[in-house]
Amino acid sequence: STDLIRDVRGGLSQERVLVGVGGIFTADDAWEKLVAGADLCQVYTGFVYGGPRTVATINRGLSDRLTAEGVASIDEIVGTGR
Repeated sequence: STDLIRDVRGGLSQERVLVGVGGIFTADDAWEKLVAGADLCQVYTGFVYGGPRTVATINRGLSDRLTAEGVASIDEIVGTGR
């Protein structure tokens, strides 16, 4: 699904919102979707198997990764392929 996000983002205007879905269990999974071009991530299966703390864990991991990469906002990484 990440490759599809990358392909679709290339053909869409930036005003269009693209939601990354499929296989998001960790912050790294969400990061992969975001840098491929997703504006948002849907966490469904990860939430079902990981429980209610999954979203908080992913958010914390994304925040840590942004800090480590010296990035101020998720908006700065969307579609960058980092």
